[in-house]
Amino acid sequence: MAYTHSKYEVIMQPATVSQAAIATTLFGSPIDATGIQAYWACGYVPHLIRGFAVVRADTNAVSAAPNAVFTIGFEANISSPSLVTRVATINVPAGASIAHGSCYYTPTYDIEMEPGMLMIARATAAATAAEKAAIILYVEPRWEVPGNVTAMQLTT
Repeated sequence: MAYTHSKYEVIMQPATVSQAAIATTLFGSPIDATGIQAYWACGYVPHLIRGFAVVRADTNAVSAAPNAVFTIGFEANISSPSLVTRVATINVPAGASIAHGSCYYTPTYDIEMEPGMLMIARATAAATAAEKAAIILYVEPRWEVPGNVTAMQLTT
């Protein structure tokens, strides 16, 4: 059983963050290179992933490249710690400018993330200009399901 009033959004943590990037750019993960761009993991409480979204956040809105096409693939180690599985893909088409305030999303089936599992956002097709995007998960805690404490390490 899930409690629908507990659903919320999380912005995935950018894979690389520098002080210069924090001081001079908008929020988000870089999408102008392929590879892993963001991470997210639940803590003690398991979560269901209900949806994925990408919102463009160009580093310079004045010279934004509205024709920059990019693809974000979402992967998780849901079957084993060393094996990631593609669970969703979002393709941002040409002409997707931040002037539109566009949010590209895909709902999903119940993907359960337990403590120790990692959600990865991987750019499989990069934008041609220096851009960023907010990479977002729509999640729901599984309050009635205790954490998989056998895989967790208690510290003192």
